[in-house]
Amino acid sequence: MTISAASVKINSTNFPDKNFRKFVTNQYDDDDNGYLSDYEIKWATYMYAYDQEIHSVEGIKYLKNLETVDLGKNPLEELNVRYNTKITKLDVSQTPEQMDAHELSATLYVKPTPTLEYIEINFVVTPQGVSFDSL
Repeated sequence: MTISAASVKINSTNFPDKNFRKFVTNQYDDDDNGYLSDYEIKWATYMYAYDQEIHSVEGIKYLKNLETVDLGKNPLEELNVRYNTKITKLDVSQTPEQMDAHELSATLYVKPTPTLEYIEINFVVTPQGVSFDSL
């Protein structure tokens, strides 16, 4: 087994969230060696991690060729994709708890990148209305 210097070990240091680490292993570690090789990173352009109970995507920065990312229905505590400069579509729909409570709570920071085409935010408006008091 040859591991290049640019390979990324799939462990709790690089991917602290156990559910995200499992997702990365299952989706991108094609040779099941516990590392993301240059080749595996190169071809990881799409992430569909809908409803995987992911709380943190720390380590997503290693998947530098991602273009489309769907993290909908995950209880994310934060999302940092500043190093993923090729993303053109990012979907972070509501968490199940927010949907059950008919709530939308979000902080959105967008730093322009040459490839970001749009941001999609999905939410439910209830008969009681929507509050933007904390903006």
